[in-house]
Order: sequence, then structure tokens, then C-alpha cells
Amino acid sequence: QDIMKLAQGAVTHVSDISGMAEELEEDSASTEDAVHSIAAVVEENAASAQQVSASAEEQTAAVEELSASADKLEQIAVELQESVREFKI
Repeated sequence: QDIMKLAQGAVTHVSDISGMAEELEEDSASTEDAVHSIAAVVEENAASAQQVSASAEEQTAAVEELSASADKLEQIAVELQESVREFKI
């Protein structure tokens, strides 16, 4: 009888371990899904950051171009004022 009790106890432990293994497998699958989701979000964020960086570079270039145009316009205005002074009576 002792052997039967020990065998039944062993079967119970094996069954418990089997149940725990199934739970671990489910948790592992859920964790894997979560990691893939996080990786996708990280990739999207990286792409967005690159787009923002590119836009910022374009805006910086546009501002520099406007600044250069304003400087040129100021130079033309000064030259025009000098030319107009020559024609004053």
C-alpha cells in the first residue's frame, strides 16, 4: 500500500508539474507576443523620429535660405538708396 500511495503521489506531482508547464508555455507565448508588439512600436517610433529629423533639417535649410534672401534684399535696398541719392535735385 505504501508503494501505491507513493505512486499516486508521484502521479499527482507529475500532473501538477504538467499543469505548471502548460501555464509557463502560455505565459511564454504571451510574453513573446508582447515583445513583438513592443518591437513594432519601437520601429514605428524610430521611423517617426527620422521623419521629424528630416523635416527639421528641411525647415532649417528653408530658414537659412530665407535669411540669405533677406540679406541680399537688404543689400539691394542699400544700393537702390545710393542710386536714388545720385538723382535727387
